Amino acid sequence: MGKRIAIAGLSVLLLGGVVSAADAQAHSIVVPQAEPKLPEGPGRKEFVAQCRTCHSSRYVTSQPAFTRKAWEAEVTKMMKTYGAPVPAAQVSSIVDYLVTLNGTGK
Repeated sequence: MGKRIAIAGLSVLLLGGVVSAADAQAHSIVVPQAEPKLPEGPGRKEFVAQCRTCHSSRYVTSQPAFTRKAWEAEVTKMMKTYGAPVPAAQVSSIVDYLVTLNGTGK
């Protein structure tokens, strides 16, 4: 499943000439979307609800494996520095999931 991107030129400068909107053709391409499937686990629901608003699964899974303390710091940074509206009651569950998903085990 992918996202559709429509490409249309309203007025395109082409080799010194201008193509009018009437002459422009709309083209459609399908961009593949290869998001990793997130495994089930405690805190997954909270993670998806809060973190996937801004981050793709791929972005999170491409991070290096962090310790629990480092994941706590990342979630805190998202909240305090970037204004992520994560309820304080969900932080622990989110960190649990991040550690399970991509933690060092330390």
